Amino acid sequence: MGGTLAVVALHDLLKTLMGVRVALTGALALAVLPLAVITARSDTMDSVMAALLIAAFAVAARGLASGRARYAVGAGALLGLAFEAKLFEALVAALPLAVMWWLGAHGTRLQRARAGGAAVAACVVVGLAWLVLVTALVPAAGRPWAFGSSDGSAWNAAFVYDGIGRVTGAANATARSATAVARGRAHLPAAPGPLRLLSGQDGLGPRIGLQLVAAWTAVALVAAAGAWRPLDRAGRAGLVALTAWLLLGTVLFSAQSSLRPRYLEAFDPAVAACIGAGALMLTRARHAAGTRVAVAGVLAAVLTASAVTSAVAAGAHVQDSGTVGALPAPRVQRLSAFLRAHQGRARYELATLAASPAAPLIVRDGRPVLILTAAGRAVVGVDRLAKLVADGQVHAALVGDSCRSTDCTRAAAWVRAHGRDVSRAAGERHAGTLYALGSSR
Repeated sequence: MGGTLAVVALHDLLKTLMGVRVALTGALALAVLPLAVITARSDTMDSVMAALLIAAFAVAARGLASGRARYAVGAGALLGLAFEAKLFEALVAALPLAVMWWLGAHGTRLQRARAGGAAVAACVVVGLAWLVLVTALVPAAGRPWAFGSSDGSAWNAAFVYDGIGRVTGAANATARSATAVARGRAHLPAAPGPLRLLSGQDGLGPRIGLQLVAAWTAVALVAAAGAWRPLDRAGRAGLVALTAWLLLGTVLFSAQSSLRPRYLEAFDPAVAACIGAGALMLTRARHAAGTRVAVAGVLAAVLTASAVTSAVAAGAHVQDSGTVGALPAPRVQRLSAFLRAHQGRARYELATLAASPAAPLIVRDGRPVLILTAAGRAVVGVDRLAKLVADGQVHAALVGDSCRSTDCTRAAAWVRAHGRDVSRAAGERHAGTLYALGSSR
């Protein structure tokens, strides 16, 4: 749904700024953009965030002619909702959105500044609403552990793990990437660098790299040929903003240490918009008769390559949800049957080192699962696990060979030292994955 709404919103934005033909071309480019298609098929919120970002631009664009503050406030509120969905990932579009309003809105500088200030206030109020409410209304003892946080706090998870931590920590990210490649499982993008987004690793090249090159080529040719001159004030402001969005996304995600392909939803609408706007403006430019066929041919080639790549990915059921829910259904069924037969009166169906295997078991059985570590940090310490086992609250633990942190390694070592390997009995393909604990040993 998020991917579909993003296409509709981009059409509305480009139609307001540059006309129907640009809108159709840009919307088509986003509809077949492989990375957007794959992410829209995944169980993450990145596509919803992208739709909200484009909607913020679309609302602001509709208010440029009048310069009324309510449009800026509406855009700010939508940006705040995007922050609620994906936190700091959404703020890649904040500065370009402000640029479009400042350059394109009618009114004095003071009026535009006041409208911008009201937009920032709306963004902050909406964006921080959940964090404030959960902190104020839910007692600390009743709050779930915030994924990725070092202290369980949602604020820590939002501003440290999902904030500054996404930019820093290059050594750990590079190590994880190198390990994945060495094992033949190149599920992480290439290391930071100017050519990262063009790399074939994790499919970035054909899924976003080709289109990124096309977008930058279109922007450069539009600037060189002066094809932007026929645009009115709103159209020029929109083009500058989309180019700024494209620039920020290219630089940030080329340099960011911890990257997943789905994060690129924070700027791939700008990629599609620049392809559509650039191609159409080049064909409309004066003295462009000799280049129209070439531009149309290149555009058709890029869109066709994108559509084919998207179709192949969809046919192969490619998703970008990390590994959540990635256990094959037959394995889930075998694990469920074994654990139910040996559940006894234990509170937890099992303990697991990672959250990934928990989701399909919880969905299937409706039983609580004890998550020991998340994002490399301990959620339940070894001492607490030992007490739960001694009290008969957990009788089994699922481990693997994917530990990359001290907390995870310590928990895995404790399970192996105090448990009995029942992997084969549970129908697991490999030994050393499922252990019986406590009285079930």
